[in-house]
Amino acid sequence: MKSPNDIRRRRTSAPRLLLPLLLVLFWSPALRGEIIDCFRAGDGRSYTVYLDEPSYAEPVFSSDGQLQIFMDRLWFFLDQDRERRWIESSDLPVGFALCQGRKPSLDGREFDAQLVDLLYNKGVLVEIWGTLDARAANGGLSDRQAHIGYLLVPVEFVTRAGGGPSGKFFVRYSETPGGEAEDFLEFFRNTTDLDAFVAVSLGVKALRAGDFPLAQGNLCRARLMLEQQLQRGQVAGQRKARLRELAAYAGEAAAEAIRSARQQGGDPTSLDLLDPAQPCPREGTP
Repeated sequence: MKSPNDIRRRRTSAPRLLLPLLLVLFWSPALRGEIIDCFRAGDGRSYTVYLDEPSYAEPVFSSDGQLQIFMDRLWFFLDQDRERRWIESSDLPVGFALCQGRKPSLDGREFDAQLVDLLYNKGVLVEIWGTLDARAANGGLSDRQAHIGYLLVPVEFVTRAGGGPSGKFFVRYSETPGGEAEDFLEFFRNTTDLDAFVAVSLGVKALRAGDFPLAQGNLCRARLMLEQQLQRGQVAGQRKARLRELAAYAGEAAAEAIRSARQQGGDPTSLDLLDPAQPCPREGTP
C-alpha cells in the first residue's frame, strides 16, 4: 500500500514532466519556420538568389498548386524577363532558384552565423522569404499585402561582428487603395529594392574576392538606386533609416575597392583614375 508521501510525490512530479514537453513543442521546427536545402539551386550559375516559398492566407491561393504556378511566374520574371540593374561578368552570372518547402520565420531568426556561413560559401547573394495576404472581394482579391524579408548574405557575413548595417531587411508592400494590381508580381515590378540588394551583395562579394572594378561598379549602382528611392520620398520611418545606412555603406565599400586596387599594383585599371573620397563620380541611370 502506497503511503501519503508517495502519492504526493507522484502528484507533484507530473507538472515537472509537462514542462520539458511544453518546451519541446514550443521550440519545434514547425513553429520556428522550416529551413530545408534548396535542391533547385545553382543551375550552373556562380551566384544565386534564393526565392523561398511564401506563407499565405487562404483567400490568396486556393491550393498549393496555385502557389506553385505563381512562384514559377515569379521565377521567370526575375530570372528571364527583366532588365537587371547590376553588373555581372560573363563568368559570374547571377541566377534565381525556387526553394520549394523552404519557409523561414518572418523575422528570419533561423539565419544564425552557421547558416549565413553556409549560404555565403554556396554563393548565395540574397535570400527572399515572406507572407502574402489579401481580402476576398467581388470574386477576386483586393488589399493585397506582402511582408517580405531579404537577407543580404555577403553584407550579413561581413558586418555581423559590427562595423556596418545588418544584412536583414524587412519590407511591407501594399496595394494602392482602390488600385487593381494584376497580382503579387506587381510588387516586384514596381520596386528597385531587389536590384539594389543584389547589386550591393554582389559588390561586397566581389570586393572580398579581389575583383575591384566589378565591386566598385555594383556598389555605386546600388548606392544610386537606394538614394533615388530616398529622394522620391516613398519610404519613411525605420525603413528609410535602414536604406540610408545601406547607401552609405555601399559608398564606403566602393571607396575601399578603389584603395585596394591602388595598393594591389600591377596593370593600371580604370579605378586608378578615381578618388576614394568620391568613389562614384559618374552616377546616372542605374
